[in-house]
Order: sequence, then C-alpha cells, then structure tokens
Amino acid sequence: MSVKKTYNFSPLNSWMESYVNKGHFLGSSILVGLGNNIIHQHFCGFRDKANTKPFDINTVIRIYSMTKPITALALMILQDQKKLDINSPISEFIPSFSNPTALIENASSINQVRKVSPPTLSELLTHTSGLSYSFNDSLIGRAYGEAIKAREKSGLSHDNLKGGRNKLTLNILCDELAKFPLSFPPGTKWEYSMGIDVIGRVIEIVSGRPLDKFLSENIFEPAEMDYTSFYLKENMGNLLAECLIHPDHEQKYNHYVDQPSDYIEDKITLFLGGSGLLSTISDYFQFTKIIMNNGTYRKNRIISSEGIQKLTTNVLTSDIASMGPKHFACMPTLGMGHGLGGSVIIEPQKEFSSSIGDFSWGGMASTYFWINKVEKLTTIFFTQLIPSNAYPNRPELKNLVRNILDLHKKK
Repeated sequence: MSVKKTYNFSPLNSWMESYVNKGHFLGSSILVGLGNNIIHQHFCGFRDKANTKPFDINTVIRIYSMTKPITALALMILQDQKKLDINSPISEFIPSFSNPTALIENASSINQVRKVSPPTLSELLTHTSGLSYSFNDSLIGRAYGEAIKAREKSGLSHDNLKGGRNKLTLNILCDELAKFPLSFPPGTKWEYSMGIDVIGRVIEIVSGRPLDKFLSENIFEPAEMDYTSFYLKENMGNLLAECLIHPDHEQKYNHYVDQPSDYIEDKITLFLGGSGLLSTISDYFQFTKIIMNNGTYRKNRIISSEGIQKLTTNVLTSDIASMGPKHFACMPTLGMGHGLGGSVIIEPQKEFSSSIGDFSWGGMASTYFWINKVEKLTTIFFTQLIPSNAYPNRPELKNLVRNILDLHKKK
C-alpha cells in the first residue's frame, strides 16, 4: 500500500456515525496509519451524555485491556535486560503461588482440585495460566465474583472495581488471587484472566519500581505518550469520556461506572497492568509505532526486535478455539493464536476478514486495534461502551477497513 494513494474512507465514517446516531455509542474515533503516517482520522459524537463535549482527538478514555500489550512489552524489556526468564514459574517472584491447585476435569465445586505446577510468566501472558476474571462464566470466575461482592461490603475489592482500586495494591491482589484454585492445570486450556495484572507485580519486584513509574520511564516518556497513565494528569479531568453500560448488561457491569475523581493520582494505589490505563488515540498510535518499527520509536530503542517478535508471534500449540471459547468479543477464535502481547491470526477465516500475522487486542469498553506488519497498517478504534460483545463492531470495522484498502483478497 502507498501513503500517497487516495482511499475512500466515507463508508467507515458513515459506519461510525450510524452507531452514534442509533445511540449505541456516545461517540467514537478512528485512526488508520500506514507506517508512521496517519492516512485517516475521524471523530463523531460526544464524550458526555449531555452532548456538550465532542469526542475528539484530545478525548481520554479507559483503554481497559488494551493496557495488556503495553504491560507485556514492559515485561519483555526486563527479559531483554536478562533480569528474568519468561519461562520461569511465577512462584520464583511471588511465593504465595508456590503450591497451587487446579480444578479436576468436569469439577462441579471449587473444592474438587489437585496439585499442579505453578504457571509460568509466559502462561500468565497468554491466558493459559488457569487464572480467571470475575465476569467469566466459569467456576473460578464466579468464585472471584462472589469474593468481590463480599469485599465490597467491607469497602474493599480485588478486581478493578469502583472503590477497590483506591485501597488495594498489586502485592495484596496477587496474594488474594493465589488463594483460589486455578481453573485448569497451566498450559492446558485458554481462559481470559487477570494473569497480566500479576505480571505487573512481577515487573515491580524485578525492577524495584512501582508499575506506573516503570511504564512511564521505559515506554511512555521515550514514546512521547504524554496522556497515558493510570491516573488523570493535570488538566485532563475534563477530557475523560463518560462510559456507557449496555442496558442488557447493567446488572453485571454497573460496578465499573466511575467518575474523573476516581482517577486522582494520590488516590490510586492499585496499578492494574491488565486493564488500568487511560490514554488518547494519538498516544496509542505512538505505542503501536514501537511494534511497527521493531522496538524503536524515532531514535529511541525501547525493546529489542527479538522482543517484538515474541510479543507478536503465536506461542500456543494451536489456536484459541482448540483450547477455549470458540468466539471472543464477537470474533471467532478459530485460526486465532496468541503471542505474548495479544492475539495473532494464524489461519484467516471467512467469518473474520484478516491476514496471517495480524496482531491485535481490544478493551472491555468496545475499543480495538490491530497491526498488519506486512502491509505496515495500523488501525485503532476508540469508544466507551461496556461490554465489548454488546455489538459486532470489531469484525465489522476490520472488514470495512480491509475492503477500503483492498486487502480482502490478501492472506
């Protein structure tokens, strides 16, 4: 593809505006890049329910799980420095994981367990560790949820919930997670999890720096990501978009509703490397440039090219569908593998227009990005609607962009 070629992005703009006009999203933004150049941007709707603040280039959003590739890259920086080995068990860093158990096959109770080996850092990165999330419909996921409800009554929480974020630390979180059985023996299945939140604690232990400081010093500052943080920086409060909860999912997700006052720096003690960052679409494009340019941002070498390759190359024995759910956030997992930093297409499917090697991930509030390094293509989509499977916007978006750029015939 050529930066100089003119592409007709009007179908993409119309698609975005239709979601806003129907009331599905308050507002949204898109950025399409070729190499280091932006070839298309579009913004529509508003970042507040009163429709007074446009959803624009300065809008700050909760990127939720789009935090994960950033934290994974941070861990690989430490691997580059030979300060850790991603194949090491988590128990080498966090002793509370030294004697884990996992549910037996077809368990009907969390008490039906057997002893297993601790998961490795690599398994934590790829969601094959046996950890879970409170919103997962699994025995361990539901157990997390019950524990959260109990803790909320005492003003605490061990998930990224309103109130809990301001009282806990990664140290406490990890010790709490270690009390639960694993959903399965590490490496045998795939279940979306808080594994990368645990990775955040490993980064703190190995580097001797709080996670927020390590990310800022090693990624955000050298990549000029001035608005990306776990908290709102000066004069950013008015830029934070409101987040909608889909009406059909309010009971399950209402505890995620928050206010700018929840992101005051002095109040934040829990730095969730799996879901805690705020960012802008321009900042996130800076991050994707590190991946696109094999570890460099301008003249700054942030991570080795070998580290980028490991982040973006499938490390599963097959695809996610063979180890876990057949669909994830309205996307088929058949032909979708997982690298150390996000999903990787290993066999494109008709149901989900893709190219081999496409590297991507998204966030709980319906955000999404992918990188096609062969075509030097980056696409980033921002909005704020929980959950990410409320609408099929991710496959629709990818198909639209690929059709506009005439990639639908390529694998």
